[in-house]
Amino acid sequence: MMKGKDGFDENDSFWSLDSMLPPKSKGADSAPTAKKNDVSVAEIDIPGELKPKGEPIPTMKYPPITSAPKKALSFDAWLSQRREVEKTRYTAGKELLLSYEPENPLIKSVRISADKNRRPTSERFITDGMRYARAEGSFEENVTFDSIYPQYAGLTEKQRQCFIGFRTEVKNGRFPQIDRAYIYLLLYEIINLTEIYSPAERADLISSLIAGYPKCEERLFADMCNWLCDVCLIYRLPVPERIYGDCYQRVLKMASVKEFYMHRPESGAENRMISVLFTAGRYNYKMSKYYPQFREYYDKHIETSCCAALKLVSEKNALISDYEKDVCTLTHESYFGALCTNAVRRTVEIECYCLTRSESVKNLVTNIVKYSENCLRSRLGIKQRMTVNTLSLEIKNLLKQYYLENMPSLNVGSKPRRKKDIRELNEIPEYERLYEPVSHGLDLSSAAEIERSSWGITERLVTAFDDAERSFVATETALAREEIGNAENTVETPNLSPAVTDGLRALLSENISLFNEIAKKNNMLPSAFADKINEELFDMIGDSVIENDGFEIRLSEFYREDVEDIVN
Repeated sequence: MMKGKDGFDENDSFWSLDSMLPPKSKGADSAPTAKKNDVSVAEIDIPGELKPKGEPIPTMKYPPITSAPKKALSFDAWLSQRREVEKTRYTAGKELLLSYEPENPLIKSVRISADKNRRPTSERFITDGMRYARAEGSFEENVTFDSIYPQYAGLTEKQRQCFIGFRTEVKNGRFPQIDRAYIYLLLYEIINLTEIYSPAERADLISSLIAGYPKCEERLFADMCNWLCDVCLIYRLPVPERIYGDCYQRVLKMASVKEFYMHRPESGAENRMISVLFTAGRYNYKMSKYYPQFREYYDKHIETSCCAALKLVSEKNALISDYEKDVCTLTHESYFGALCTNAVRRTVEIECYCLTRSESVKNLVTNIVKYSENCLRSRLGIKQRMTVNTLSLEIKNLLKQYYLENMPSLNVGSKPRRKKDIRELNEIPEYERLYEPVSHGLDLSSAAEIERSSWGITERLVTAFDDAERSFVATETALAREEIGNAENTVETPNLSPAVTDGLRALLSENISLFNEIAKKNNMLPSAFADKINEELFDMIGDSVIENDGFEIRLSEFYREDVEDIVN
């Protein structure tokens, strides 16, 4: 045993700390290490079993999938197929009640059907209506009543008496001012009480309400027009005659099926032309900024001239051929939006000519109305005009001739003065009123005397000079007199280039192709050539004579006569 310098044994357990630690318990550290679970597939050999030899998996060969090429349907074939599918889906469970061809040439056929599985609705409205339907009373004043779907059960005693008096007034042809809820309640009564009102009485009462309240709110007026149409179509009734009165234009505007109201056998084609004018066009001349100022001329001439133009188109079968190409089917539930029982509700299917829905007819009517207003503005002296895209020369000449024969040329279209300018003109300063020159009127003899005396003074001044100066001044005076006389007798004639003259003649004859050829010969685009013509004529006319909207180059109708005088 070795000892250190200090006499201690270096291998002594004094320096070991293990004895100072607590004894370890037998736990996980002392247990033998567990083997990890093996999850791989084990291959087990069974004695006596023969292992199969490896064979390749046979490849399955299938014939290629082919399909017959489908023929692309045309738009018309697809549309007819689609309509049939929609018709079958919509009319499923419907029972056809009536099918007929009306006398209206714009409607081909009408089909009326009802729901086979319709269930009875609440009979409360029918019961209350039968109780009060035959009651009569006097109307004294309007009792406030506001309801979205008014019914008898929601009326107070005063409101009930007011309604009974109002209904009595309507049946006697009088239409007092009253809340719209009472009118709707009367309409619901007319529609549902089939035991009280016959079909003819229903149509007569609804039409009387339309004529009696022509300025009611739009929703109420449109509902009355549409429900009257349903009553007449379901029971094969004609349009009541009173509809063609003062309310006719608004009926055409608000009705959903306009073709039903457009036919009037007594008036022939004239009434239909007016109908097309108010329903097909996109432009309403009454919205023009000049209409309030010249209302009398607008109302008197535009409708008449446009009807003459449409009549000309109709005589050539152009209008007929346009709308006969477009046939549409309109299907709707009758009395839409009304408080209506299933006992009277029907499905109405109308096959009609889409006269007011044809784009060609819309464009034609719009251009006719605009061109007619342009002619009217020309006669009034208004320079601002509207653009007319396409219109035949024959129709333009007809409208021009109408205004030349029926309306005198009036220069009343000058811009009115502002109130400020008028006030300034009336406010004359004080010194101008004190020293205002006295006017004796125009006297031609006095003017001639002044001129003679002036020439006498000139001759006296001339004689005061020597011979050389006298001859010089006399010569200058004679030349001055000659220049003054030539200036009075000379008319300024435009000096236009041959290309500009030919271009103007092409536009006067409305030969746009010739105008384009002339521009091409002069190495110019048509638009640049038109700008050049406007520049050359601006000093003489003071305005652009050629209009160019980016699509069409045309000669302004307002300056046609001036251009003809210049060219000729």
